Amino acid sequence: MSEFRRIYLRIQVLVGKVMAPYGALITPPPKIRGKLRHNAS
Repeated sequence: MSEFRRIYLRIQVLVGKVMAPYGALITPPPKIRGKLRHNAS
């Protein structure tokens, strides 16, 4: 069970590293979005 969990977490990290750049292009992270909204107002 722990072995499966370790592999699953490793896959999640790899997928996150691959998807992070594309996700940033589509939608900015909440922190950046919050800063932009705060500066605009």
